[in-house]
Amino acid sequence: MHSFIKTKLSHCKDCYKCVRHCSVKAIQIKDGHAQIIPERCILDGKCMLICPQGAKQIVSQLDEVKQLIANKVKVIVSLAPSFPSVFNDFSPNQLLLALKTLGFHNVEETSVGAYYVVEAYKKIIKENHLFISSDCPSIVNMIEIYFPEKIKYLAPVVSPMVAHGRLIKSAYIKQYNHPVKVVFVGPCISKMQEAELFPDAIDYVLTFEDIKQWFSEKNILPAMFDQNHTDHHFIQQATARLYPLEGGLINYINQGILNQKAITLTGFNNTKRFLSNPDIDITDCNLIEMMLCEDGCLGGPLTGLTSPQLMRNTLVNYAQSNETLPGIFEYTDIEVNLERSFKNRSLNKAVPSEEDIRSILKQSGKYIPEDELNCGACGYFSCRDKAIAVYEGMASPDMCMPYMRKKAESRANKIIERDPNGVVEVNEQYQIVQYNEAFRTIFNLPLSQELQGKDIKYFLDLDIFKHEQKDKESFIMTSQKYEKELEILTFDLIEDGMHVAIVTDITHKIRNKERIINLKEKTIQNATEVIHKQMRVAQEIASLLGETTAETKVILLDLMKVMREEGKE
Repeated sequence: MHSFIKTKLSHCKDCYKCVRHCSVKAIQIKDGHAQIIPERCILDGKCMLICPQGAKQIVSQLDEVKQLIANKVKVIVSLAPSFPSVFNDFSPNQLLLALKTLGFHNVEETSVGAYYVVEAYKKIIKENHLFISSDCPSIVNMIEIYFPEKIKYLAPVVSPMVAHGRLIKSAYIKQYNHPVKVVFVGPCISKMQEAELFPDAIDYVLTFEDIKQWFSEKNILPAMFDQNHTDHHFIQQATARLYPLEGGLINYINQGILNQKAITLTGFNNTKRFLSNPDIDITDCNLIEMMLCEDGCLGGPLTGLTSPQLMRNTLVNYAQSNETLPGIFEYTDIEVNLERSFKNRSLNKAVPSEEDIRSILKQSGKYIPEDELNCGACGYFSCRDKAIAVYEGMASPDMCMPYMRKKAESRANKIIERDPNGVVEVNEQYQIVQYNEAFRTIFNLPLSQELQGKDIKYFLDLDIFKHEQKDKESFIMTSQKYEKELEILTFDLIEDGMHVAIVTDITHKIRNKERIINLKEKTIQNATEVIHKQMRVAQEIASLLGETTAETKVILLDLMKVMREEGKE
């Protein structure tokens, strides 16, 4: 089984909000990201609606439908009866023309199928003492997975969507001797899964949002079409269009065959409370109408979740008006199978022992019951529930926020304590709140001297906390009182209203630097004196060499002159 809601991992920020809001805890935290487990999911769409990062997204079938139409395949829309509450800026006939402009062959209301479903319900009410409506696929998921013992009470009847799809396909083949594709358009994610179970009825499911997106892409404005245009005059009973309302089924079916104990339940908590009742089999009811979404289908995850009362009034007004989508076929002579069966999909989860639970609790620092805060930050109702989820592989010990914060603080404190630099934290009044031993050592303070609450000005200049370049560059400060040369970096903890200074004692470094500079200067002075001496010696040698060379030259010239004279003679 695959999921119809996907997680965009790059957007998932480990906030666990989806885990907190998932009614059945069908979300697994794996590799730091929230992933839906299809076998556990009832597809109510809460995780998608509450995700602050938009990491949960519907697996849309819009591209497949576009391809059908591009291939010139005839496609008929089965339009969920909640549509007037969502597309309320234009008339139903304008919506019809806009959908045809997209390329759909025709459009009909799903409420057409509701008439035939109600007729099937009437038959089984007369035969059975109690049954639960099976129109809501999320309710069916919930019972099949989490309350399989109640499967026997589910009405063995398909939903109006499936009934309508089968009616359209049967009527089309009978009239045109040619198959047709049917696409359901509505506000429900779980209808996608239901369509996969009944491929003979529905080929694809689009959401109202898909249609709005498609209109936008094609620059189609339904309000611009002729709202009085109509091709047919087939008008359904008004009560069929009220089917998606809370109590809509009971109101439609109640023609004297239901007793006063027929009830409607909407919302997860109400339905779970009823299904958890072990005495349901002796309940004196003909019908329990169940819908997982609050306010019925008008509270579906893809209706836009505007004012429920406004949406209800819009739908009621439409049902009571003559403004209606035309019908496509007369179905009086069409017979389709409206029966269905259900499957036990219980999880058969392994139950951890008390020893297993205690062992897992210890991994997140919970050694005694008092350690179990049951804060719910991890997404589970209690620490024990989370421990069971860890045992099942749905969660990890490090999802415990208080434990991880305590662990992080402990690590930070150890790092600060072992830091060779002095670290001090002061409040807005510049009083010391926290410091490490290196800070005490820098100022040669005795262990007996407590620094908390002391004014930092006795050690550091307050200007270092106010300088514009703080958190960007360090400062060099001379402490005359402690005869220290200090290098200081400061920054603010804005959320906590604190200031932090990291202090490095550079006294020895400065003094070594001065000593080296003095040594260099002395060496340069000595070298200069030696060079000067060498220059004087060189000059003296050159002078002596110059005098003797001149005398030798004179003597040699005189000698040569004598020898030339002798040669002439």
